[in-house]
Parts: sequence; structure tokens; C-alpha cells
Amino acid sequence: MRTGSVGGINEIGVIPGRRLDVDPTGRYVTTVHSGTVSTYGAADLAPVASHPVGRPQLVATHPGGATVAVLTADRSLELWSAGRRVATRPLGGTQGSAWLSFTAGGGHLLAGLAAPDDGSIRLDLLDAATLDLVDTTGALPGGYPGYDIGAPPADWGEGVTPVAAPPPSDTVALAANAGDDPHVLAVVDVVDGRLCTYATATGAAFAAQVPGERIDGIALDAAETLYVLDSDDTLTAFAWRDPDRPPRRVVSGHRFIDEVFGADSGREFAGPVFVVDNRLAVPVDGGPGMVLAFLDPASGHCTGRLDIPAPWSDGFIDNGLLWFTDGAATHIAGWTA
Repeated sequence: MRTGSVGGINEIGVIPGRRLDVDPTGRYVTTVHSGTVSTYGAADLAPVASHPVGRPQLVATHPGGATVAVLTADRSLELWSAGRRVATRPLGGTQGSAWLSFTAGGGHLLAGLAAPDDGSIRLDLLDAATLDLVDTTGALPGGYPGYDIGAPPADWGEGVTPVAAPPPSDTVALAANAGDDPHVLAVVDVVDGRLCTYATATGAAFAAQVPGERIDGIALDAAETLYVLDSDDTLTAFAWRDPDRPPRRVVSGHRFIDEVFGADSGREFAGPVFVVDNRLAVPVDGGPGMVLAFLDPASGHCTGRLDIPAPWSDGFIDNGLLWFTDGAATHIAGWTA
């Protein structure tokens, strides 16, 4: 087992405002500062576009970089491109658990909403250039405790984490927790302009087959595998398009930590999880500084590690990026495998 250092960290620079979003491909980062939403190239922080949107509730960055979708306080969805508002769509629903995500292919925007008056959640597929409604789904995954696929939950739990598959895919995975339980876990794919939802394996909901009490991270690879890291430090793989294939346990974090860092190291998987160059990358915390561990997804064996020094270890990690906010500015660094 190779556990030596790999990759590296490259401090890129500082941009004004607080970080809001990273596009599905990891090539652009978006911040908000004094009512302006600005997007920068992640590789060099070169300005790409700025939009005078006011105070957004949610922002999603298009993989082309120059366009953002913005959810406003009055429940309108706005599309801004190159500094101009080019489309508006009223969405309605309740504020607390809405979420937005462009697909990595760039053709569509997903809008997850919770209806008022105890209605069920809904998921709209919108045209990424016009915000026209392409499709909406009622076949949403059931939530905790019953996970009844035929009965959509009334909310998105504590909020959805959407993760897009690598481009040019139109596939997005989504996960949400509710208290000490996985609430929603599913994969949504766009096929011939229609939404297709995948949420079961061997007759049971994905969420019901996660060992841990909470989902800490999810990732999608190009081979149609959904990886789920849970609070028991277990990494599980779902062949999401095949409902007859049972989930596969990739690795137990406790055994992995003991083998790589030694027994009683006090370390644990910290979530989230990423797919990088056909490997999995998982942050490991609890020791002197954070470590990004790389795993072979077939065997669960460690193929290398990247030590993340302070102050980056005290910040946040995205796919290929590290960041922390200091006052009115966001510091950005890149990491490679």
C-alpha cells in the first residue's frame, strides 16, 4: 500500500467578498460583495463576469462561467449573463430548503423547491438559457422514516447537497439529512429532455442502506457510480442506474485510518468526498492538520496523501479548491492529486 505524499497545494490569491458557489466543473468560483455577484476563473482568479443582483438568497454558477442563476428574497429565479438580467421566473414555495444546480453539461438548471401549506417537494428542470420549464418530477425519492418512493417528503430536510457528474453529463446526485438520519439520497438524470430519478437498490431506498446516521459527502464518477460517505466513516458505492445491484462497501474509515495513520491516531474522515483522476479523495481530520487521503475506489486502499497546512486546514474544501473567508475577502488555493 502506497501512502506517501502526492499532489500539491498552490495558493492562487484573494478575491473580494464571501464565497457563494463553485460551478459543477470546478473551473469557476463565485462571490458576493456589496450587492454584486462576481465570478472568477478558479485557476488564476481572473474576473469573468459581475452581476448587480442585490442580496441573493441562492446562487448557482453555470459551467461556462459568465452566467449565474439567482434566487431572490421574493422567490423569483433570475438568470444573469455578462452583467445583465436575461430571464426571470417566479418559483414560489418556501424559502428554507430550496436549492439550485446547473448540470455539468450546461444545458439545464435544476431547481429543488418545497411547496407551502404542507405540500410535497418538487424538482423542476429548466432551460439554462431561458429558464423555461422543460420538465418537473413527481417521482421524487421518499424521505425518512419510511423512504416510500411513491410518497415524496414534505421538505428537503436540513438542505440539499447537489453534486454534478463530470461533463458533459446531465446527471446530478442529491443528499439531505434530517436530524440523525439520512433524509433524501438520489440521482437525477436528464434523458431526452425528461427527468429520471434513481433512488433504489435491490428494492430499498439508497438512504435506507447507508450505515451511518448522517450523510457527510457524495460524489459521482463517469462510470455511473454514486459514492456516499456517512458519519460512521463508511464509504458506500451505488451503481445508481442498476436497481438490481446491491450497494458495495468501499472501505470502513476506522480500518482505513488505523492502517494509514496508526491505531489511536484520533483521526477520522471529515467529508466531503471527491472523484479525482479515477480515485476518491477524502479529507481526514482530528490530528495535527488536515490530510486529503486518496483511495482506489475498487479496493479501498490508500494510494497517497496530501497534507493541508494552516490556514487552509481551518477553512473549507471543494473539488480542486481550498478556501477561507477573512473579513470581506476570500482566499483561494488549488489542490491537485
